[in-house]
Amino acid sequence: MLNDYSERKMKTHYVHKYQGFTLVEMVVVLVVISAIAIVAYPRITDSYNKKQQTEITQDIQMLYTGANQFRGQRPVFTGVSCNALVTDEYITVSWANCTGVNPVDGNYVVSANSADPNNVDIQVTGLDGPMCNRLARTLSTQAEASACSGGTLTVTFDA
Repeated sequence: MLNDYSERKMKTHYVHKYQGFTLVEMVVVLVVISAIAIVAYPRITDSYNKKQQTEITQDIQMLYTGANQFRGQRPVFTGVSCNALVTDEYITVSWANCTGVNPVDGNYVVSANSADPNNVDIQVTGLDGPMCNRLARTLSTQAEASACSGGTLTVTFDA
């Protein structure tokens, strides 16, 4: 048998044992989670941006291939457009049209080059400056020309 003092002491000890986390423990946990987020965020966004760039590059290649098929026996690219490539099934995509379909919700525009209709221009709209410049550098080795202006990438391919 325990006396009243011993019982009270046990109850008090029991209550204090399960009170929860201290403020210091909570702050430490928040600091650790914040540090992980700070380290992980740039890697996640970089990976996402690279994925978008890869998709855009693949779409440009597909549009160029479709434009060449459209041209077929024609002497020039006159009349080519992204919508014509989709409608006439020179490219097989689920796009109803070429508006808002690129990975950054911008448009694709395909047209004969105004200075030389033997060349085709493919434009990608809605890009931010850094991504546009990276894509222009990447595609410059595959195209006759590539340039960025105001978030629009223009890539010129020759026949």
